[in-house]
Amino acid sequence: MGKSASTGLRRNIGRNTMLAEDGIANNDKFETVFLLNSNDDFITKVDGSKHKVDLNNLTPAERKQAEGGTLTHNHPTSVKYNKTAFSKKDLETAYHLKLAEIRVAAGTFRASFKWNDKATKSDMQALSKNLSKLDSKYLKKRNKDLQKTGGKNHDKIDVKYINQTNKKLTKLAKKYNFTFTTNK
Repeated sequence: MGKSASTGLRRNIGRNTMLAEDGIANNDKFETVFLLNSNDDFITKVDGSKHKVDLNNLTPAERKQAEGGTLTHNHPTSVKYNKTAFSKKDLETAYHLKLAEIRVAAGTFRASFKWNDKATKSDMQALSKNLSKLDSKYLKKRNKDLQKTGGKNHDKIDVKYINQTNKKLTKLAKKYNFTFTTNK
């Protein structure tokens, strides 16, 4: 498995969540989701493509079991960077499934996004709207930077914008009653 993730975000998670993340963190081929209930028991595992997982086929029973639980998944394209950011879709999925936490594992990187008791549907909508603007803004800047360099320094440019997204997501999370934590 190589270098393990820092213990900061691993200290307060269940054994099954940790095992799931250790199993998927270095997979750069496809995205995998593990859904666990509030007792850290596995509900289901769903494999997807390199860029997404379709959770539309979850049964009503699985959805009910997931309430208050955890969804952890990998971001295959971020494994080599050991950095990533949650997508708008990640956060909306977690909100609609009524999860207590959504996590991501990519290489040795770990991130957590939690709802606090004050978070409302309007907070989620405002966060989602801001995250869409952020994604669009940074994607445009990233693509301009790539054009300027003729596609060189692709990794360096991606890491730059991943870091900026993570920094902005930390501020947005706080503003809208959520907690975003990373180990880097």
